[in-house]
Amino acid sequence: MMPNARDSRRPQPSVRFSRPIVPFEAFSGDHPSFHARLTELEQMTTDIRERMAHVEAGFHHLATKNDVTILESTLLKWFIGTAIALTSFAFTAARLFN
Repeated sequence: MMPNARDSRRPQPSVRFSRPIVPFEAFSGDHPSFHARLTELEQMTTDIRERMAHVEAGFHHLATKNDVTILESTLLKWFIGTAIALTSFAFTAARLFN
């Protein structure tokens, strides 16, 4: 039996924790580090929202799928028109010099 692509790339380690990362008391809301962690998470959320707003503000100059489609069709028309014009020019030049 052949292994699937995920198995052949890199073995995935199995992670087992011997003890919980957060003490059980922290879930009740009475643990002193709970409020400090909550305040830190709220600050991080504010920072993340500000960064996302900054990133989204830069999206106005990016092309959409519609812009790319229009550009592709315009370029295709120009390439075909140029090829026809150069071909007719080459045949006309050959006819004159023959």
